[in-house]
Amino acid sequence: MASREPDRKTNENSALGRLDCAPVLRDEQRQMVEAANARGEASHAAVHNALVQPPRPTPIVIDPADQKARDLGPKVVSAERAVAAIPAGSRIYVGTGCAAPRSLLAALEAMVPGPPDLEFVSFVTTSALPQVGGACHTRYRHRAFFVGSEVRDLAVSGQLDYVPISLEEVPHLLTSGRLPIDVALLQVSPPDARGYVSLGVSVDLTPAVLSVARSVIAEINPAMPRTHGESFVHLDRFDALVNVDVPVAEYLHPQTGEIAERVARYIASIIEDGATLQIGLGRVPNEALRHLRDRRDLGIHSDVITDGVVDLIEAGVVTGRRKTRHRDRIVASYCLGTRRLHDFVDDNPRFLFLPIDQVCDPEEVACQSRMVSITQAFHHLPCVHHRRWCFEDQALAGSRRWGGDCEVRRALRDNGVRHRIPVREIDPGASSGAD
Repeated sequence: MASREPDRKTNENSALGRLDCAPVLRDEQRQMVEAANARGEASHAAVHNALVQPPRPTPIVIDPADQKARDLGPKVVSAERAVAAIPAGSRIYVGTGCAAPRSLLAALEAMVPGPPDLEFVSFVTTSALPQVGGACHTRYRHRAFFVGSEVRDLAVSGQLDYVPISLEEVPHLLTSGRLPIDVALLQVSPPDARGYVSLGVSVDLTPAVLSVARSVIAEINPAMPRTHGESFVHLDRFDALVNVDVPVAEYLHPQTGEIAERVARYIASIIEDGATLQIGLGRVPNEALRHLRDRRDLGIHSDVITDGVVDLIEAGVVTGRRKTRHRDRIVASYCLGTRRLHDFVDDNPRFLFLPIDQVCDPEEVACQSRMVSITQAFHHLPCVHHRRWCFEDQALAGSRRWGGDCEVRRALRDNGVRHRIPVREIDPGASSGAD
């Protein structure tokens, strides 16, 4: 917790109290002093005895956030009771990445009989769904904006629908009603004294979802970091709350091969001092971060941040001093990493977590001078308008990241935005970023 500035008014009053030579006495204390003077006793001793009070009992300090959490009343229910209220045929949004509400999802999958005809909508999932024999197991259909390895097998079973869309366009797809959301399942931090929880490591699409979802159910987890930016939501927005106390899911990128390592070194070699980076999902972009230790004053404006960003901050490489917008701040929309990253962003005002349509807005990106976007592709289809990632003929990831039409691309190029795209052919062992 950040230290607070001392209360000057309190300190000034205390100082005045020490300088005041005539202590204020209550009526009973004054009577004691007058009786002592009548008997000829030293008034100093009488005054001293009158002012000495029995020691006060040590107050029990109750964290306002914890007190608020205990006073939530009927909103706090078990995971089983929370998901039992989900109607058949609902379309359910699932929190992104490490913030996925695993207890709620497990309870929903375990219901017998469960509500029929459900559809889950997600951005990136990591360790969110139940695993059977090392593979994702679900009874329901899924619709994804990014197809990572966790849900890739669902495409084979016919349970997955992939939505090829630019990231900054997803919130409008949701708020316009073209993809209605009935229920949102989230994981958030405990509330503060004013009743606000933090969306923690996953802001991204959640503000848009909260503006349209008919029902919102959240896990309250003390392990979830409280992040700064547009991440705070009042408890009034939630229909049901489930207390959990488990570690937030972690993600670690797999090791890269020799060829991918060489490509990562090359990418790093052409990044100049003062550049602002967008780091895409994948092994190669994150491996490139390891080779930037000798740069100075790099900035971060990225939809996702990983542990590699922490290394560069601690090494003094990332300062944000030369950023055109949000100078000195690290702008992101969600985290995908280990507990080290989660602890680093917790209550850290250096990080600014914003909705993904703000972070990935082409005009916002174009405002950054010396912008460099590092994105890993797995297969490039030059005949289509947008880039598409595939793996053994299966869709893997979303299409373009920073807009797509010719005017936007020309604007980005004119403002000095560079886009480095290592493709799958250089790394036969590569797969999607969230694998």
